[in-house]
Amino acid sequence: MEILTYIIVVMTISLVKGAFDPHRNGLVWHRNWKKIDVPDCGYKPGYHKHSSGYSKQARPGQFPWLVQIFIHDPGAPKNHQCMGAIISWRFILTAQQCFQGYGSEPISPNSLYVKVGEWDLSTDPDCMDWGCAPPTKIYQVEKVILYNDTTAAQHIALIKTKRFMFFNDFVGPICMEHGDMLQVDFTGKNGNWVTGWGKNAQDFTQNNRTTALTNLKIISAYDKPKLFNGDKESVFILETPGYSHHIGETGGPVSVNPARLSDGDYDDREYLHGIKTSTLAITNEDDSKFSICNYVPYYLEWILEQMDPDRTDLFFS
Repeated sequence: MEILTYIIVVMTISLVKGAFDPHRNGLVWHRNWKKIDVPDCGYKPGYHKHSSGYSKQARPGQFPWLVQIFIHDPGAPKNHQCMGAIISWRFILTAQQCFQGYGSEPISPNSLYVKVGEWDLSTDPDCMDWGCAPPTKIYQVEKVILYNDTTAAQHIALIKTKRFMFFNDFVGPICMEHGDMLQVDFTGKNGNWVTGWGKNAQDFTQNNRTTALTNLKIISAYDKPKLFNGDKESVFILETPGYSHHIGETGGPVSVNPARLSDGDYDDREYLHGIKTSTLAITNEDDSKFSICNYVPYYLEWILEQMDPDRTDLFFS
């Protein structure tokens, strides 16, 4: 009996240790895992029902996790915008740099709000020849959680909405990479980066009123050591040749689809691989431009730790 008890204890300790090691599938045992393990994450039902083939111009419902974030910095004359990605019923992932206008001041939840279900800024609802998507919806913010206290740092931020976001065919969460997926090497492959909605950084004109899809090569930060001085495990780089940076695209999601790299081992879902944090223009023989992106799996344990329920989380209590 003593030997059996010892074996059970050892197995329990191993499971607890594994709970914080994503390479051993352990994070699925995290107390908050069910909040991001949404059954239909990464799917695009509104898009697939009405899609008529590939297009660089995104279509309604193609990125149901994409949100607009409107932020009013202290002392600023008007709002500025960022992008973000829905990862759960009340949580949105974005870039910490979106809040650098606050400096050392606390971030007031009342100074920002998020809009879901957007595609074309000029119409609401968004309509095509097959009909119309549901109208956009605005959600107030409960709190903003920064990865660290320096708002200018190139890290991620988590936004918690005051109410649960209502999901439909055109609004829903993206999946988070975990378990065996973390063994897939996407370096040298293309990631889906959603652009648009922003103003041109040079002349401040509104270039795109609808979102656009851009397939860009994922590069290891170790392959471009001069572009990023921080922890290279926490970021990757997108090569963006000939692309004009748009104000308002910070925080935009970079997704990957493992089904394109395998023989059917994975569902045809999109997984959140990165969050765009900054753009660098490098002048050389090919005039390449690069974007720094936070590598989301690097932050997964931290994200889950911030999702502990409070009195407003009655659904999970």
